[in-house]
Amino acid sequence: MKRKIMAVIACMILSFCLVANVSAFMVTEAEPRIEYFSDGSYVTTDIIETTDITTRGTLYNKSADKVYTYRDAKGNEQYKIILHGKFRVDSGVSSTCIEATVRVEITNDDWKVISQSAWASGSQAIASVTLKRYLLFIPVDTVEKTITLTCDKNGNLT
Repeated sequence: MKRKIMAVIACMILSFCLVANVSAFMVTEAEPRIEYFSDGSYVTTDIIETTDITTRGTLYNKSADKVYTYRDAKGNEQYKIILHGKFRVDSGVSSTCIEATVRVEITNDDWKVISQSAWASGSQAIASVTLKRYLLFIPVDTVEKTITLTCDKNGNLT
């Protein structure tokens, strides 16, 4: 009788170990994309991703930041827009954005944030930001920027 009880308990423990959810995180950063403007200023765009890899099935969560950094012609950082997106991926089948947030970091105090918003739409995290640059309290430049972070059905980010 004791052997049967021990065998049942051993089977239950083994079954639990086989279906337990094991998680690990992987952080990767893609090569930055650089875009130059005619006045010598430029923008770098980086994608930094964190993937929650699970051993059960093909479902996993993927989070990423798309970082848009604007620098003047001398290379001085002016501002940074960080779009954060969280995605639910069913590998090879679909991807859905489940969270989108945006944060703006001003480095040069001449720039001011006028508006910012972020939203999830299908497999995309989208942010819209409006900034103005002031000289002696007079607006001299307005930037309206929309940033999109897309996750395809295989978990690839663009």
